[in-house]
Amino acid sequence: METAISYFEKSLNLDPNNAQTLCNYGALLSQAHQPDKAIIQYQKAIEIQPNLA
Repeated sequence: METAISYFEKSLNLDPNNAQTLCNYGALLSQAHQPDKAIIQYQKAIEIQPNLA
């Protein structure tokens, strides 16, 4: 799971405003038992693309 987290972080460094990636990263963090970090990613995604919620 750490490898997947690392890939998401690299992807978001390249495109930090990709709402779908932020949402998927949030889901991964949630599965990794990091709910506080997941919520932050979900909030960023919704700010960028409100209809994603």
